[in-house]
Amino acid sequence: MIDDLLRSVTELTHRLRRAQAVLTAAAAQARGVCDGTDSTGSITILIDDDGTARDVHVAADWRRRLSPAEVGPAVVAADADAARRRATATAEALAAAHASAGEGDAIPLDDSSVDDQGALIGPGPDAAGPTRPTPVAAAGRPRPLVDLTAAVLAAADDFDHITAPPPPVVGTGGQGAVQVTVAQGRITECTVNQAWLARQDEVTLAHALREAIGAAATAALTARRPYVDYQQRLETLVAEARAALHDVSRGPRP
Repeated sequence: MIDDLLRSVTELTHRLRRAQAVLTAAAAQARGVCDGTDSTGSITILIDDDGTARDVHVAADWRRRLSPAEVGPAVVAADADAARRRATATAEALAAAHASAGEGDAIPLDDSSVDDQGALIGPGPDAAGPTRPTPVAAAGRPRPLVDLTAAVLAAADDFDHITAPPPPVVGTGGQGAVQVTVAQGRITECTVNQAWLARQDEVTLAHALREAIGAAATAALTARRPYVDYQQRLETLVAEARAALHDVSRGPRP
C-alpha cells in the first residue's frame, strides 16, 4: 500500500513538472528573440525568458503613426508579435535540433532546468522567485499511514483546481490613466485615458506603460502563489512517503 501511495504522489508531481518543462524547454531554445512591435513600429514590447512582457519602448514620432485611440491596441499587437516571433524561433530551433540528432529523437526535458514557477534557472530580472526546497522528512517516525493517505487524497482532489489557468490580472500606470490586462502571460487589453494621453510624449507614455506592465507582472506572481505552494506540498508528501516506505522496510521496532 505504501508503494501505491508513493507512486500516486510521484505521478502528481511528474504531471506538474512535465506540463511546465515541455513549455519552458521549448521557450529556452529561442529566448534570444525577445521583442515585438505593432504594425506601425510605434510600440515595442520586450519579453523575458518566460515570454512575458517586461519592458516597453515608444517611438519618438508615435503621434504621426498612431491615432490616440490606436495606442492601446498597438500595445496588445506588439506583445502578440513578440510572442509569435518567439514561438517561430522556438519551432525552428526544435526542428534544427531534431535534424542534427536524427529523425525521431526527442529533445530531452530536464526538470532541473526550471524553477517552481516554470522559469528558466539562470540570471535575469525574472529569474528570482520561490525556489524548490529540498524536502526533509519530519524527525522521528513518519506520520501514521492513514494520515499520509488522507493527505495524498486531498492533494489529488485539489489538483484540477490548483492547476487551472489563473484569472486575468490588471496593472495600472500613470496614476490610473493606463490599464493593462494580462492573461496567461499575454497582454490581452490595454486602455489609455485619452485626455491624459493628449499631454504625454514618448517618454512619459512609455513610463506609464512600464508601470502598468510591472504591476500586472506582480499581480500574476501573486496569483501563481497557490500553485507554487501546491508543488512544495507535493514535494513534502513524496519525502514523507519515502520515509514511510523506508520505515516499513525496517520492520517492527520495539
